Amino acid sequence: MGCTLGCHTRTRDESVITMSLVFVTGAASGVGLLTARELIDDGHDVVIHARNPERLTGEVTEIVDKVRGVVYGDLDSVTGVETVAAAANEYGTFDAVIHNAGSAGEQKTFAVNVVAPYVLSALMTRPKRIVTVSSVMHVNGSPEALPHAFATGIIDYSNSKLFVTALMMGLARHWPEIMIHSVHPGLGADPHGRPLGHRRPGFELSHPNLVGHRPRVGYYAADRGLLVP
Repeated sequence: MGCTLGCHTRTRDESVITMSLVFVTGAASGVGLLTARELIDDGHDVVIHARNPERLTGEVTEIVDKVRGVVYGDLDSVTGVETVAAAANEYGTFDAVIHNAGSAGEQKTFAVNVVAPYVLSALMTRPKRIVTVSSVMHVNGSPEALPHAFATGIIDYSNSKLFVTALMMGLARHWPEIMIHSVHPGLGADPHGRPLGHRRPGFELSHPNLVGHRPRVGYYAADRGLLVP
């Protein structure tokens, strides 16, 4: 496999791993932290995002010294997203941007889950790949909820995942030179029993379904190993 994402390559367990510069939002905990940790373990250069320095406690402290850098900013306002985009752009062009940050709180769900990925994609230097963490719960959403979301800024979780998945499909068509994916990270639970992606997130920069192919519009379901058109 060639170095399809830039930088250089190394060999581990008889497989070639592409070395890439990756930006992960919402990486202080949950799926974002697991994703950043796994990318670091695979030898990638990772820049992580957290809402504020106070979020860097607990398990995330294990990777802070291993990342290229940390970007701070609240993604529930356009001003906050602009701050994050400007700080991230200082690292240059990313090989991949992973929009993982999310909110299940009704007041912030539309801003963080839908608007923030859009504004970040518009303001950041275009990467070679965009991956957005969606959810199979998008099937419970409806396009009819969009006018209410625009009018009030309030939306439920399922509809937010439907709209961000549709957004990524639109970006994939407008930016055919970029590989753009929405992913379902898999099912599991955190220590409190709340749903969470399983230990191995549903995407890898070296996954054969996601590397070395023409840009595709798809929905990658990690726990089923499927890339669904």
